[in-house]
This record gives sequence, structure tokens and C-alpha cells, in this order.
Amino acid sequence: MMKKKPKCQIARTKPSVENVIPYNQFKKTQPRFNGNFSGLNNEEYIILFGGGRDLILGSLTPCSSSHLSNQANPQDTSEYGTDLFILNSCIIIWFNGLGYGLEIPYSSVLYHASRRLPDGREGLQLGILLTLERDEVLDMLYQSLAPQACEFDGEEAHAFTVRSVELTIRPKYSIYDRHYNNEIETLFTFENFGVNRGDDLVNNCNEALAVCMDLHGEDVQDQDQEQYQDPSMAFEGAQDLNATYSGLGDTLHGPPVY
Repeated sequence: MMKKKPKCQIARTKPSVENVIPYNQFKKTQPRFNGNFSGLNNEEYIILFGGGRDLILGSLTPCSSSHLSNQANPQDTSEYGTDLFILNSCIIIWFNGLGYGLEIPYSSVLYHASRRLPDGREGLQLGILLTLERDEVLDMLYQSLAPQACEFDGEEAHAFTVRSVELTIRPKYSIYDRHYNNEIETLFTFENFGVNRGDDLVNNCNEALAVCMDLHGEDVQDQDQEQYQDPSMAFEGAQDLNATYSGLGDTLHGPPVY
């Protein structure tokens, strides 16, 4: 029986110190951990490898529909900013003004990299680029992703292409900006992630993405091999496989991908 490929979901619970543990803290509380990441690909521990606060999502604007939001009066996301959590289980982009987030499985990530900002300044010259395989949740969340006309009909177009969307995430503050949070930071502390602003944040996130993508590499290969059993999905599966690994380093401990 072919295993169903995970898709994006709406996240209702925001990661916090109560339900996730930063990687550096995990190492301190698990003295038997020897640096072998392969054992972290399970639900026993929800480990925070990277991310940050006060981020700006690209041109795509999430839907503020009342049936998605936990809040009675959803606010403008550009005013309240976005938080990013790179976990061992998934990626969560949390929309502070809406009261919900987007949970992204690593099998949906086709590519990740750093992108130089055209209007960058010292300490803030890079942004995070995420290329995701589109699915029903992404199409629902981002109303601007409505299907466009193609020279093929719908079925033919889907058979020969991988539908994808690029998300760009940029820090709001540079490495050198002075900024004080309204609340005491408990996850993205200096002890756990360093300064974690501006270009440092982008580099930290890309390294964390490379580690977590490698954690789930075998899962993606298994899903693709199962897809090959269905001849109608062979071509699509091959494209998925190639795209998935284009953003990874050669090894788990290799340099981050930019």
C-alpha cells in the first residue's frame, strides 16, 4: 500500500518553551546524545534547530478568513510580523496577526537558499528563499495562487510539471539594530542561537534547514520509490526527487547552502 505523502497543514499551536526545546538545551539534557541526528526524526522530542522573530514574508499575503484564525478580529500580518520555527518534525511559519500558522513538511520543500536583497544594508543583505510544492492548503491560504491557464489541460499540466511557489522571508532588523522585545525571549536566546538577527539569522536558518532536510531525506526517497510503483506518477516522482536535494549540502555536517 502506497504511503500518502504529507502536505502542508494549518498550525493551531504556536511553538513555545512549553512544547519545544532548542537544540543546544536538548544536548545538555540528553548526556547520551552523541551528535547522531538520525535518531531525532521522531515525535518523542520536538527540537528547535533554527528560526527567528519579527520576520517579513514576501509578496504573498495569507488569507485572514475567520474560519482559519483563532482570533475574533484578525490583524494585518505586515504590522505584527511573522515568526519562523525550524523543527526536527516540520517548519512552522506563524502569522502573529492572524493567530495561526502554516505547517510545512520537509517533503514539500523543493529548494532552500539565501537570496541577496536588492535594498539591503549593512548587516541585512540576505533573505531566506523557500521553494515549496503547492498543495490544497497553500492554494487556500494564499489566494493569489489561483491556477492559471496553461497550454495543456489540467491533467496534462500536472503530469509533466511540479507546481511550486517561492516564499521569501527576510529579517526585519539587521545585526546592528537595537531592538527590545515586548516580551522576554525564551526560545531564540543568545545562548541558544547567538545574535540571530539580520544576515546571521538567515545563515543560521539555512544551516538548520540543511540539517533537518537531511533528517528526512530517507523518508522522501521512500515516498518517491513508492510513487514509482504507479507508472502514471513516475515522471512526476523523478522531478520531486531531483528538486528535493538541490538545496542540501553534501553531508550533514557540511557547510550551509546559500
